[in-house]
Amino acid sequence: MISQIISQILNTADLSPRPAVNDAFSYLVENRKKIVITDLSAETIEKIQKASSTAEYLLEKHWAEKIINEEAELDDFIYLDYYKALVAKEVEELTKVIGKSPKSVCFIGGGPLPLTSILMAKDFGIKSVVYDSDEIACNLANKVIEIEHLSLIHI
Repeated sequence: MISQIISQILNTADLSPRPAVNDAFSYLVENRKKIVITDLSAETIEKIQKASSTAEYLLEKHWAEKIINEEAELDDFIYLDYYKALVAKEVEELTKVIGKSPKSVCFIGGGPLPLTSILMAKDFGIKSVVYDSDEIACNLANKVIEIEHLSLIHI
């Protein structure tokens, strides 16, 4: 089944958010521990990474625009619970490495919806600076941060 989902993703020209795309990526996320990377060719791994990156950007852009246009709230984001768990784990690991809870972090690349920065600020009070080379992503991210009243984040 995983190989069929990977094939479906790689053969999808438009990875914009919609049920078929969301379902395919949700399946991969839910079954990520079952994926045996050594069973995939280097070319397939590279293609799935590129497709995942593209789909994530489009998903973030879509949701940032929905939040900005007041069609949805951040709490409605489809993968919010997954991100919250991931960010909590990242903060836990950072705390282990530096020996105390981090007060500030820097991100290279945040996308249109910089969820790691947003959740670190909201859930842990961590300041962050986010650098991104994509002007559209920066503009959207700044608008979302303003809507969310997050003074701890600078794009």
